[in-house]
Amino acid sequence: MKYLYIDESGDTSFNLEITPRFFVVSVLVFGEEKTADRIVKKALTSIKKQDRIRRNGAPLHAHREKKIVRTRVLKRIAASNAKTFSVVFDKYKNAELVLMNELEFYISLLAEAILATKTKGECQIFLSRRYTKKATNTTIENKLTEILSENNIKSTILTKMHNRISGLQLVDFVAYATYAKSEHQNHELYQIIAENDKTLVAFAERRPASMRQGNYLSYEHYTKSAGRNQVPNYERKKK
Repeated sequence: MKYLYIDESGDTSFNLEITPRFFVVSVLVFGEEKTADRIVKKALTSIKKQDRIRRNGAPLHAHREKKIVRTRVLKRIAASNAKTFSVVFDKYKNAELVLMNELEFYISLLAEAILATKTKGECQIFLSRRYTKKATNTTIENKLTEILSENNIKSTILTKMHNRISGLQLVDFVAYATYAKSEHQNHELYQIIAENDKTLVAFAERRPASMRQGNYLSYEHYTKSAGRNQVPNYERKKK
């Protein structure tokens, strides 16, 4: 059985005046559930108290750690030979999806990232909790289960707080490094895991698999129902 841990970095909103250009979904794949626990334990014991902004022993969180901590955790992941997969979504090149339901958009990218792992048979998937409402998380789990079932993947999906699951703490660093490479052209952290990583870029000409299967309404439907005949112009933002 495979164990998949999923986290994201960025914002699903298409309001590019106030949100980043890229949205990243990353997946960390292990063959054993306890592998992640061992990596986190070794990482925490190798990090000095003064190297952490947070109190020593607190759950790892890439955004709140110093560079030396991020580097050591990513090196531990790379040394474990774990496989990582990321889907990088460029909003500039997909502006016509601006009217797409945000939750459906998020689910489609989760599905794309999972399918990219080419997992077959049974797997257990841990999602980092993005939404606070239980009903929303249940909707995500059910829709993903349906999509994966159509692709012959028997999955058990659990949505958890990232500080409760070691694998979610680790994949947070993968998403952080991939986002830094995409949004800020900072490749330093990503290079640590590059050899074991496969990054897909979701462009307008290569729709996420779930969209290609016709699970979502077309852009023309959204624009007609909204009374709009064109997408917002982001040229000023892009300069």
